[in-house]
Amino acid sequence: MASNIVEMTKELAQDFIYFKVGKANPVTSISLSARTLKRVATEVEAKHGDLFESMTRRISCSDDNISESFKKIVENMFADNVINWGRIAVLFTFAGHIALYCDRHGSQEDPDLVVLLLTEFVNRKLLKWIQNNGGWDSFNEHFKERKDDTGVWWRDALCVGLVAGAALVFAR
Repeated sequence: MASNIVEMTKELAQDFIYFKVGKANPVTSISLSARTLKRVATEVEAKHGDLFESMTRRISCSDDNISESFKKIVENMFADNVINWGRIAVLFTFAGHIALYCDRHGSQEDPDLVVLLLTEFVNRKLLKWIQNNGGWDSFNEHFKERKDDTGVWWRDALCVGLVAGAALVFAR
């Protein structure tokens, strides 16, 4: 099961990051998880896009800087060892913003680098949790569209994760 989660994580990361930067994805994913992730990330961005933008503006688009900044921010997002689907969705959303920001500022390799960084982090730090919590199918179930959904699932994840990440970025 772990190998399926690793493969799905890479597919989701590539599909989502390429979607964010408008790049054709060589492995077009039509999976439910990919559609769910895009929908959830769009909801998060609609409510808190300005926060993501202000965080990414402080990152230089050199490969070394992206790697270092991304690693510091995402490690900080999960430093309290609290993992949940909301935080994972915010992680992917943040990675998408970094890729888009750098793509807009002329860096050609950054979408692929962000895919790699995101995939490595998820597989290193979150794989066991994802596996123990039903895999990506559980992600879909957690964010299942409901007519009465008020969109409040992300509040705790966004507050804790982004505040921690923003503190690190703005402290520089």
